[in-house]
Amino acid sequence: MTLPELYRELEEHDWFYGLRDDPKIFENGAANAARLVKAATAVKGGPKLLIAFQQHAFSGEPWSEEKKPKPERPTV
Repeated sequence: MTLPELYRELEEHDWFYGLRDDPKIFENGAANAARLVKAATAVKGGPKLLIAFQQHAFSGEPWSEEKKPKPERPTV
């Protein structure tokens, strides 16, 4: 997986799967999250990109803090 492909998958990930009432959505979200962590560790710059997406997703008004910016899309 390339860094741009990882970005696309992180962008499409349901970051709030843990808040869903449907157990199947939770299971699928948890499995996808684990897959994304594994993919991120396999590509240079992946861990940094993963952390940036997590910080973006879990910031803002619901957390009583300023919204962190969405990471820039990598070109390479």
